[in-house]
Amino acid sequence: LLSWVYAPFFGVPCGTYRVHHIFMHHIENNHEWDASSTEPFQRDSLIDFLRYWFRFAFLLCPDLLYYIFRKRPAQGLSFMCSMGLWCLMIAVLSNVNFLATLWVLILPHFFSLSAMAFGNWSQHCFVDPQ
Repeated sequence: LLSWVYAPFFGVPCGTYRVHHIFMHHIENNHEWDASSTEPFQRDSLIDFLRYWFRFAFLLCPDLLYYIFRKRPAQGLSFMCSMGLWCLMIAVLSNVNFLATLWVLILPHFFSLSAMAFGNWSQHCFVDPQ
């Protein structure tokens, strides 16, 4: 219930946090197959943080979709449906009242993405990639 009803109001698309955080990030442990890995970036560089943020904000979903279908096909279908529902909800509600949708769903989404990207970056900034 939390990840399908409350999560969208905190900027997290319904049903996606568990797939990303539990099924991928914890298993891959910030290494090669972790779509939110910080390892390829210089972690004391503002430019690299901005590159990481862009990747986290705009490429995480396709990377996660590829990963989850490769490792856990059943959860991949669920993830694809939840992202489809999220996009449909944004589209329908934007047609009803764009300003409300912007403030209630879209801006919190980018705020949460930014907070999660910064949190992941900060937690891994002192990890030696070797």
